[in-house]
Amino acid sequence: MLADDLIRCHLLKGESPAEVEAEIGAPEEIETNQGKTSFIYGLGRERDSFIQIDNESLLVEFADEEVASVVIFQN
Repeated sequence: MLADDLIRCHLLKGESPAEVEAEIGAPEEIETNQGKTSFIYGLGRERDSFIQIDNESLLVEFADEEVASVVIFQN
């Protein structure tokens, strides 16, 4: 899955919000908390569970206008 590759290979590390949008598209949600911006991309149903109840999302967090972390979380 593309999201796993983005994390494993650090493909977004150090990129600006505009560069991230150019590479993987506009986020479904943008959150701003204490001056930090996060992009959220929906990925669909969770993959690592027998009973797929929750959805997974890709969270791209920025610090100083650069990607600081990229994680997949269940929501």
